Amino acid sequence: MIVIWRGFGWLVPIVFIAMLIATQMGVDAIFGVDDYYKDYDWPFYAAIGLSSMILAAVGFYLNYVKRVISVNEITGKKKKSPSHSLFFIPIEIWALLVPLCVAWMEYGDIKSDKQDLVYLEQPAVNDLYLSDYSKMFDWDDKEYRYGILKVKSVSDENVQILVGNMAYKLRASAKEDVLKNKVFKKDYFRDDMFSISREHLANLKNEKAIRSVIRKVRQ
Repeated sequence: MIVIWRGFGWLVPIVFIAMLIATQMGVDAIFGVDDYYKDYDWPFYAAIGLSSMILAAVGFYLNYVKRVISVNEITGKKKKSPSHSLFFIPIEIWALLVPLCVAWMEYGDIKSDKQDLVYLEQPAVNDLYLSDYSKMFDWDDKEYRYGILKVKSVSDENVQILVGNMAYKLRASAKEDVLKNKVFKKDYFRDDMFSISREHLANLKNEKAIRSVIRKVRQ
């Protein structure tokens, strides 16, 4: 039998998940916007930071302050009781590992965003924009808000865009349809187009209306 956690090691995922949920509910209630947590990055980082501080304190208390040390009466050798851990990693170490993993993923996102801006500065036919329709259009459905746009043509000043017929609840679902080539089916995009100035594309990325750019998936 594989031991996933020892002692109170199960607290590690519980604390992080509970703090993420509490932070989302809290900021949405305070700012009066249902999607505030999704639209801004700082609540997520605040939740990770608070969770790490809680786990660091809990780990220090359980594994250092309250840890039992027994002494062999014959040899005098001291032996510590097993630490409270998850996957053999003490709770207080998780308080450091999770922020480091988040920082590593954030570094990847920064690199991806820089590449997206390069693509937006030089748009190409068949570029796909994973977009937030609620930020780009007069879009009332806040639940199914993500969709795919496709560059139909490019001129010196403007980009002609086709709009996908599908709307998604999750960005991952929209990206999955791109990777599975579902967006290349005949009726995936509407026939009518709209125009965006090339200068405005970068602004749409900074405003998170365009979340990511996908190029050369299929031509």
